[in-house]
Amino acid sequence: GISLAEMEAMEEYVNSIHYPPNFQQDESRVYSGTFDESTPNDTTTGSDALRGMKIFHMLRLPNSVGGGRSCVQCHALGPGSNLDYTDSFFLFQGAPPQPLESAQIRGLVQRERLHQVDGDDLSTTTSSGMFGLTHGGGRISINEFNNIFAPSMTLEQRKDLNRFVHEFDTGLAPMIGQEQVITPATASPSGPEAARIADFENQAKVANVGVSVQGWVASTQVGYWYDAAIDRYVVESSAGGSSVDLATLLATVTGSRDRLFFRCTPLGTERRLASLSGSSTPFTGATTPSSLTLLPMATNTAWAQVPLMSGNWIPQSLGGDFVWSHATDPTMPTPRFSRAVRQLQHGLIDPGNTENYGFTALRHEAPRRFRISGDGILPGAKLVIWTPDDSSPPNTTQIPPDPAKTRRLEFPLYATGQTDQGRPVWETAVELAPIRYLSLMNGGPEMPGVASILGDVLSQLGEPSGALDPDSFNWHFIEVINPNGQTGSATAWQRLKL
Repeated sequence: GISLAEMEAMEEYVNSIHYPPNFQQDESRVYSGTFDESTPNDTTTGSDALRGMKIFHMLRLPNSVGGGRSCVQCHALGPGSNLDYTDSFFLFQGAPPQPLESAQIRGLVQRERLHQVDGDDLSTTTSSGMFGLTHGGGRISINEFNNIFAPSMTLEQRKDLNRFVHEFDTGLAPMIGQEQVITPATASPSGPEAARIADFENQAKVANVGVSVQGWVASTQVGYWYDAAIDRYVVESSAGGSSVDLATLLATVTGSRDRLFFRCTPLGTERRLASLSGSSTPFTGATTPSSLTLLPMATNTAWAQVPLMSGNWIPQSLGGDFVWSHATDPTMPTPRFSRAVRQLQHGLIDPGNTENYGFTALRHEAPRRFRISGDGILPGAKLVIWTPDDSSPPNTTQIPPDPAKTRRLEFPLYATGQTDQGRPVWETAVELAPIRYLSLMNGGPEMPGVASILGDVLSQLGEPSGALDPDSFNWHFIEVINPNGQTGSATAWQRLKL
């Protein structure tokens, strides 16, 4: 059999596999079209995929299809599935319905049986596979599947929804893999090639990509990586020492055979890919992280407008417009997933709270990254968060935390182009689903109120449940481990906010 250690090794390997970037998504990692932030809850305003994102979140589907839910309540961000049993299909002729998890939307284009290039394409001539979408493979394309909901939408709305699903973020930025070659003829700092490199840098500054440079200058092979925190290119072999700005780097390309190759890389790989040996140079010295501050969590650029929306989310009984109505069983309670997310939101907007956690009202939410600021953080550093894992509030006077009553989470950190009170801001590429970070903000899965919400399979709790206490439980302790082994700790426990 397979040993526990072997299973853990396989888990580590599987978790390292990522979906490729979505080639149909704009390189900016922002959906096409306009959103119209002046009317965030109006699905008739905006255009293209950004309006499709509104429709995906807020357009009420027929009772016969979704019981009044919107697409997002089953196909939750970011994989496009709430990982819950929401589907019931006849998989084989004559077999009874079998409850199944909502199919995820991420990577859906690769699973189409009929190739349709975008949301407008209704052609039926180019096959790209033998099986299609849904659990049984019966739907030939994204556009054909969305036709199921035609009675709920105009043709233009349906096309915009199609565009959004075609461009759905996979978790890796679409700029990854793009390249710009610099020759003496294209080395002007004001030319279009330099503007293209500035696009690469801007994506690095929002922690979407890394940027590596390799090439030949004056018959010598060179390697650089872009440090978004200082907006400069670091000589890879200097381990963070010598650096130049873009104009200076471009000015080195003068000989007829000089070349520089700028590449967008997955986060964290830019130093290795800039290395002439294939292995990044280890950092040396005794640099220790300090002045560590846990900042509000943030979305990536694709999901920035999601928290502006609240349509078809707030129950009508609480002043909103969401009404659950099952097609055949009017007594069935609202499905547990969306209720659980709202219950956790209720805990954070409770008027009895003494802290503002970044919520003022119920709303749609998106995956978010951890963010911190601090001094002395080196590329390759890791963030360690000790989060409550006990039925009692954490002892915030205990430093370091008690490992028996906390859970240790560890994430790689990446530089951004932002600062907070003069200190560089770093982000994780790992993004937590709303139900996960809302649980942490309310005290974690062992907090009795959170446990009862997550375990409320039959949706029997009232809304709000009144069983949450973030003022007592929303405390977390952070550390940063530099690649040279130096560890810095915060001086106090801190709140997790949005």
